[in-house]
Amino acid sequence: MKQGCNKNYLRLSELAKECGEGNYFSKLLEKLHSPYMFVGEIRYIKETERQLCCLDDKAWEAFKSKVKNYATRRAPLSRYSQVIDVLNEVKGYIYLKDQGYTSVEFVPEGNGEKPDLHATGEIGEAFMEVKTIHMSDDEVKMLVNLNAPAKDVEEGIPEGLKKKLKDTVKKAKAQLSGKTGRRICYLFIKLDIGVWLDPQNYEALDKYLKTLQGKTPEIEIKCEYNPRWDRS
Repeated sequence: MKQGCNKNYLRLSELAKECGEGNYFSKLLEKLHSPYMFVGEIRYIKETERQLCCLDDKAWEAFKSKVKNYATRRAPLSRYSQVIDVLNEVKGYIYLKDQGYTSVEFVPEGNGEKPDLHATGEIGEAFMEVKTIHMSDDEVKMLVNLNAPAKDVEEGIPEGLKKKLKDTVKKAKAQLSGKTGRRICYLFIKLDIGVWLDPQNYEALDKYLKTLQGKTPEIEIKCEYNPRWDRS
């Protein structure tokens, strides 16, 4: 199906047109014509377009070049998770701009450990590595199985998630090693349903992340976790 230009979603339409057959963005825009569209899906599409529009021309071209490598990759369980990873880098770009950096660039992919973003300005220099923690495989299997039993609310943070966070921060530290100025690890966490249903788990997660921050003072750890529908 050829994807036409939607005047309300110019950047998403451009991606849908340029990323090849069956890409994530064309499927996303096709949702707009579905009678079974959820409110959360519409909100997500609008917010994604808004964030893409925050990229300057140079950053937009760099982002397109990068996301094209993943736009048609769809795994049985993780689906388009690699696209979500790159889209979250846009949020990192916006954060750095909001911090006051006048120039923010996506670092080209290549050999060796590299951060995702580099920012400069009168306030100094910063490097950022953006990491996305997706739902567990068991959670995804449960969600795609309509006959699966309801998930119980979990008390506390699962050990598996703690280990994943610890390993992720360790990898980000390596990718930011040797860089001058601010070094930021920006985490985006999609919690399993049983975890985010209990508000007390957010406090437990904040406490654990502070523990990780204390053990890794050379980098800043920023985190967002949100159960919103994100097509991952």
